[in-house]
Amino acid sequence: MKKTFFLIITLLLIFTAGMPIYANPPNAFDIISPKDLVELSSKTVMFQYEDKGDPDGDTLTYHIWIRNYKNEYYSGPFGNTTSNTFQTVLQDDNMKYSWYVIAEDTSGETTTSTNTGTFAINIVEETPLPFDLILPEDGSQQETGTIILEWEKTTDPDPLDTIAYTVNYSTDGWNSRTAIPNINDTATAISILKDN
Repeated sequence: MKKTFFLIITLLLIFTAGMPIYANPPNAFDIISPKDLVELSSKTVMFQYEDKGDPDGDTLTYHIWIRNYKNEYYSGPFGNTTSNTFQTVLQDDNMKYSWYVIAEDTSGETTTSTNTGTFAINIVEETPLPFDLILPEDGSQQETGTIILEWEKTTDPDPLDTIAYTVNYSTDGWNSRTAIPNINDTATAISILKDN
């Protein structure tokens, strides 16, 4: 009986030694933070992602890939850590970023995070950049009718801010004025009526 059992074990080992053993990729996981285009006031960023483990029990190494919106491609990998957090200092202020993580097990199998995070770094609030008026030309006069007011487009260095213009005009030498707020375009029309 011992010989038969030993023979079966030996044959089983010989038979399975020739069969490939497949490794499973790491389990699916999400990034935790930063995400949802959150605005950060520091260049030091703590990335956090889930640790869902590996079905084969392998140790996982996480590779963090980061893209700032100036570039069309992701840079990395950063981190290469077994932890589910990674901290780094990014160089660009007033910048939007996106990021994702790849988990790799000891067999080389990989899984990419199921979501991508987005965030912006804005250390100091800044005003919109200077711009010039286009129409009407300086010194021109018009007593009645429709006047087109036009100006150059400007940008705001702060990555999540939007631009809205307020036009102030006067028909009596600034003794009184009229304001038109919340203009999203770079032109508007006003009607001037002459008093009789």
